[in-house]
Amino acid sequence: MFLESALPRCLCGRLLVSLIPLSLVCSFAAATFDIQGISSVSHPLVQAQTCRTSDQSLAQSSSQWASTPVCHTASEADHGVPPILKLFCVYTTRDFANGRGLSIVTTPEVAISISTPSTPIQGTKSTRTILDGRPPSYEARQTHDRGIGLFANSSLITGATYMLHSPVLIISREALNSLPRLQIYGLLNLAVDRLPAGTQELYMALAKSKGADADAVDDVFQTNSMGVEVGGVRHLAVVPEAARINHACRPNSYYRFSAQTLTLDVFALKSINPGEELTFSYGHSLLPHPKRLTSLQRTWSFTCTCTLCSSPSAMISASDARLNRIEILSIVLPQTWDNFPLLLKLAHEMVELLEKEDLVVERPRYQEILAYAYSQLGKEEDTREWARQAREGWEVVAGKESWEARRMRELEGDVRGHGSW
Repeated sequence: MFLESALPRCLCGRLLVSLIPLSLVCSFAAATFDIQGISSVSHPLVQAQTCRTSDQSLAQSSSQWASTPVCHTASEADHGVPPILKLFCVYTTRDFANGRGLSIVTTPEVAISISTPSTPIQGTKSTRTILDGRPPSYEARQTHDRGIGLFANSSLITGATYMLHSPVLIISREALNSLPRLQIYGLLNLAVDRLPAGTQELYMALAKSKGADADAVDDVFQTNSMGVEVGGVRHLAVVPEAARINHACRPNSYYRFSAQTLTLDVFALKSINPGEELTFSYGHSLLPHPKRLTSLQRTWSFTCTCTLCSSPSAMISASDARLNRIEILSIVLPQTWDNFPLLLKLAHEMVELLEKEDLVVERPRYQEILAYAYSQLGKEEDTREWARQAREGWEVVAGKESWEARRMRELEGDVRGHGSW
């Protein structure tokens, strides 16, 4: 059911803002949702061989994991140079999150990076279905057309975290793209088989979408995985509780993933009322309606019936016109400070369109651009106002202590003393 996202991360280097052209002013915090399935055709240069190796890095990566890693090697050609071998292994700990367990299919280098004091894989506190002693703010219900969904049972304010959980399965994107399909099936099945029995049941109870002939473990993975970054490397993860959240093209929830604690933080993107269904965007939200429906059907095997997609045709046409204009603006928006009148005109138009389209995640980037533009023009009050709007947006999307929010807080607090003034 899920989505791909690199998750909010620092969007640009810590350069003096006065030196940053628009091309460096931070593309927004979450990457476009475009999860890729496993190719059914193996790359001809991928070597299918299973190995247990005594390589030093593998030995080091194995020391804190409960089960002996089982590995496959992929090789890639490099312009006539001997092939580069890359090892992908299944690592499992049954103790993670007080017995919930975790399996990860990744390289020894990544396994080493998360087997550290800052990211302990042994004896970690249990994942929480409560926050600060409070009962969950949501409950699972059967929907009439979308299987099980999660619904708010209390009011949630914008930015409020309502779920904190760890994954039970993580797999490297590179492994998915470079290993033969049958080896991927084998690694995934082994990874799940090594988890505690209760966690296996939790995993296998999740939705499937690939049909009766599909490998069941892989089907659950493809249907319910989400993009995360571990050890600085892109992976996909399954967090069973969050996998119950259904899709909407204009969702009310978003998530952040901590590579340090291996914890998923799910929060309200806007105010949510009791009884309202909790929703994520599975992707393709910037596409016009026909393309969006086709992409969701191709990727997730369902026809979207969210509020936007179920709107009267006139409203859908108006939305598509705005989305087409947003795409054009993203291309023609000036990438330097040379033409301020055009920059201001188009950036203001972009923010207005994003507000009308209820595209919350995309908006702070352009509010930040306006703040810098007005600062360059020496307009203090306009700068402070747009810095405030960008700060408030980043505090929700990237977090109150994110670099995105902090840099806008600095600009808002001292416009004339800022490097962009």
